[in-house]
Amino acid sequence: MTLLGLFLSALIGVSLGLLGGGGSILTVPLLHYVFGLSAPLATSTSLAVVGVTAALGAWTFARRKQVAFREGLLFALPSFVSVTLVRRFIVPRLPAEFEVLGSSFSRDASLLVAFALVMLAAGVAMLRKKTSVPPQDNGPMKFESVRVLRVALLGVFVGILTGFLGAGGGFLIVPALALLVRLDMKRAVGTSLFIISANSLTGFAADLVAGTPVPWLLLGSVMAAAAVGMALGTQASKRVPAERLKPAFGVFILVMAALILTKELLLS
Repeated sequence: MTLLGLFLSALIGVSLGLLGGGGSILTVPLLHYVFGLSAPLATSTSLAVVGVTAALGAWTFARRKQVAFREGLLFALPSFVSVTLVRRFIVPRLPAEFEVLGSSFSRDASLLVAFALVMLAAGVAMLRKKTSVPPQDNGPMKFESVRVLRVALLGVFVGILTGFLGAGGGFLIVPALALLVRLDMKRAVGTSLFIISANSLTGFAADLVAGTPVPWLLLGSVMAAAAVGMALGTQASKRVPAERLKPAFGVFILVMAALILTKELLLS
């Protein structure tokens, strides 16, 4: 593994541990551009890396009693369905080329452009100033039908996002848990890791059932570096406010998205 690959793999874990999301958005570009995997195989391998790394983080937060399992399952169960359907039945049937406004794009280029657009949204979300959050509590969620429906629908959307792009969707999950479920930030991060892990490993399992090849040696190397980063991130989360790091990480993600769009749309 190159020094750049080692650094970026560890950064994925650090971000997940500190912010409950964001880091997974780097996994597909890392696997594709640094390690040379095709875009579909990069998304599949990303699911395993993100799933296991997030599970380690969720376990650490659960030991501190900072994972709301009931609320997390309400979010995760609809995601299980959508991510499984996307990975099992839609992704394998994507055409080799797409026609957009008279121009032809390969499947790899199309997935990467879509991924870069999601990265732009994630970067902008991280750069936005903290919005006001309703008074929070750590008790069980009151199951008003409107809130349950909103959480479930967002769970479906995150599952689709995870299925197509191999990203965990933490930049959507954490604010949703804070605003809709009214969890405090620490519990929102821990619960987000639980949801990301469940979604990602479900998608990876669907790929295994479909016979997708797995670069096990590379997967193990990236996963080990990300796990070290996760350990550092979860420890740092006790002392470092996530809000101090989000803007810098948001800028980094925006730069990465701009580079991907430049390469795939202008230099290909």
